[in-house]
Amino acid sequence: MLALHEDQTMTVSELAAISYVKEKTVIRNANKIPGVITGKNGKVAFPNGSRYPYNLRSNKLDTAGKKRLALLDATYHYMFVDHTMLHMTSTSFNTMIAELLQVGYLQENGNGNPYGANRYDTTIRYENIRALSRNAQVKEIAYDVASFAGHFCGAFCSENVI
Repeated sequence: MLALHEDQTMTVSELAAISYVKEKTVIRNANKIPGVITGKNGKVAFPNGSRYPYNLRSNKLDTAGKKRLALLDATYHYMFVDHTMLHMTSTSFNTMIAELLQVGYLQENGNGNPYGANRYDTTIRYENIRALSRNAQVKEIAYDVASFAGHFCGAFCSENVI
């Protein structure tokens, strides 16, 4: 268990307020929130930047595009999501985050919370495509990721051709 100073933690009421869930719900599910700290008196606290777990039950995560969208949606709603929830390896999860950072859908928020995607927030660029249908969002994100990768590879190859 981490030993954090009081100024490095969030209370149950603070986490409930940013998550739009009741305090009782946060307390009941505290063991599902990474980094939870239980004091000797039974009170719980969380590292700064903690988020309540995102409900993925309504998401069919059978493609990388749908996993990208679930990650972005959870982050948009200030909810916790990690590689196990998305049924992927931590390496793939970190690669996916790096891609979304590069194309401008995610940005670091500076809280330093090491769990899942807690240290990232969505950008205006992602918010601009939220009005599209879910299928259109998946296609738009996939296009942007592929375009960035293609542009990067093309620039690299053109500089290194003999």
